Amino acid sequence: MVFATIPFTRLSNRAPAIRASGGTQVDIVDGDFVYRVHTFTSSGTFTVSEIIGDDEVEYLIVAGGGGTYSCSGSAASGGAGAGGMLASTTTVTATAYTVTVGGGGAIGTNGDDSSAISLTAIGGGAGGQVQNSGSNGGSGGGAGDRGPSDLVGGTGTGGQGYAGGGSISSSSAGGGGGGGASEVGVTVNSGNGGAGGAGLSNSITGSAVTYAAGGAGGGKTPSADGVAGTVNTGNGATGNGGTFGSGSHTGAVGGSGIVVIRYKI
Repeated sequence: MVFATIPFTRLSNRAPAIRASGGTQVDIVDGDFVYRVHTFTSSGTFTVSEIIGDDEVEYLIVAGGGGTYSCSGSAASGGAGAGGMLASTTTVTATAYTVTVGGGGAIGTNGDDSSAISLTAIGGGAGGQVQNSGSNGGSGGGAGDRGPSDLVGGTGTGGQGYAGGGSISSSSAGGGGGGGASEVGVTVNSGNGGAGGAGLSNSITGSAVTYAAGGAGGGKTPSADGVAGTVNTGNGATGNGGTFGSGSHTGAVGGSGIVVIRYKI
């Protein structure tokens, strides 16, 4: 679907049902309606000063994705879980709403929560350290490489994301994939890392963007550092790993979150 983006100044003299400020504002045409879109890529305030008619808004709230651990030699870390994703409609009142945009998780830590209009998306779970399960979160982190016993991925949050993948069956199994907004991360039983769970596409800004994808788990070969999640998507970081004697492999940070609110004008 193709959307028309209209400079904010062209429609600023119209009378929307909701008068509000905050974030970066742009007006777009979507189907039969014109919408005012408020995008927050960092924390701020969404202030509703007046409601003239319809008090319904659409929203997208994505938390920060999880980070992945560093490791060394032939060890491999699990992929990180995506930040929780919420997308629907709600009603607002004439008040100031605090908007928090969650940062991506640092190396080996969960992402931060994002919140707005009385809703909270949970930060993504960190990918598992070597011989450790993934962390719970909006979507769960994938397990680190199996070692002496089977490992499971972290759990996701209902309505926000899915579980991470495990590392099972083989002492040489790589890291499981991090969970995403639309599916679980892949469980592995070989030296390959598991794929991360897919995210979800959303067009609230006027462009189709995929948010909240899980990071892939690290494999036993070739040697590789982790890869950071893309900023303002809530994507989880990818895991890292390598072959025996290949030195240290650095983990990576998760992608920061985003908050978008729009309403008809």
